[in-house]
Amino acid sequence: MSQARPAETLQHRMLQIEGGLRAALEARGHEVHAGLAIVDGEQIKFWTYEASRQRRVPITPKDFGYLSSVEQWRHVLVPSGQPTLVAMPMPHGRERRWTDRPGKSLEAQLDQIVIRFEVMAKDMIEGRAKSEEYHRWLKVRQRKAARRWHKELEREAQPERLRTWVEEWHEAQRMRAFLDALEGRLADRPVPPSLTAWLVCARDYAAELDPLTEEGLEMLQDHADAVAPGPEDDEEPDPYEMDWRHLGMLDEFM
Repeated sequence: MSQARPAETLQHRMLQIEGGLRAALEARGHEVHAGLAIVDGEQIKFWTYEASRQRRVPITPKDFGYLSSVEQWRHVLVPSGQPTLVAMPMPHGRERRWTDRPGKSLEAQLDQIVIRFEVMAKDMIEGRAKSEEYHRWLKVRQRKAARRWHKELEREAQPERLRTWVEEWHEAQRMRAFLDALEGRLADRPVPPSLTAWLVCARDYAAELDPLTEEGLEMLQDHADAVAPGPEDDEEPDPYEMDWRHLGMLDEFM
């Protein structure tokens, strides 16, 4: 009977290691699906491969850049013949690797590796909680920065807004005066339906333009509230506030 080649033996061993890890994980109540462990609800992908080692070898006349006058070396990767187990938290995280150690094979480390999987899952849960807490804290800072920026913009725009409202109010008054005069001319004659509809639309447009209608007064009140003194005036600007403005990170709060 022919003996198995080293590559086949190593491949068989790696499959046994993955199978042993799966059994050890399931024994502790965790799910495993095709190289993906579910530990406390967290996903950890794992696989095995043959590690390579770096070796220094002399450059020969067949190699590019060979010089016979000096001794030259190059580094090459050679198969180690040893399996390496890799675990990676999903969807992203830092890889962990295990391989044979003096006096302790990879198979003998599987129980400790499972415990390490559980520690990784715990770290993922705690890390996500800290990340969510940080983002909540950051949103509070950015929301305050957005209020300061909004107040700043409204105060800068106040003179121009006032001029615009005055012009729109005069324009609305002129429109209404014209429409009153037009309806007066039409009072003693039949008015076609199309002209009646046009008059309705014209008065609606004048109302939309007038800043002293109920809707216009609400806009004016919002502007007055924005430019009024408030707690934002006494707050120190955030050190990153200008960067947030330039990067558009305050737009959602404006």
